[in-house]
Amino acid sequence: MALSGGQRVAIGRAIVRHPKEFFLGSPSMNFIPVQVADVKDDAVLVESDELSPVWIPSRGKSYTKGQNVELGIRPQYIEPHHERHANSFSGHIVLTERLGTETVLEIKRLNGQSVIACVSQDEVFDIGEEASLSFDPERVHIFAE
Repeated sequence: MALSGGQRVAIGRAIVRHPKEFFLGSPSMNFIPVQVADVKDDAVLVESDELSPVWIPSRGKSYTKGQNVELGIRPQYIEPHHERHANSFSGHIVLTERLGTETVLEIKRLNGQSVIACVSQDEVFDIGEEASLSFDPERVHIFAE
């Protein structure tokens, strides 16, 4: 898709005026709403109805117990599995797109939210299959709402 000059200018203005609202990339980052359950000096314990409690590095930012935050997880850092793993949530595969060196999966979580995962290994997942989606807490970003 090619953008006209006016469209490019409009996108540039929006990025400059509201930079916190844009995450550029393809596929885009996944955002998972969670709540802060506990806080330590350098880590935050987060949890939700679908995610077991997991410690995430706070990276020098401060959070409070009970605060609603979002985990930002890039698609290449989400690992789908055929069975439940630690630091994971579940969903059903609704799309698979094999691109040669990677496979892009769209997984519909139990709450209806879609998550995108890019899998580098040549593993086959079937549409409708339940998958457990795990992630490395060191690769997650926390965004305050």
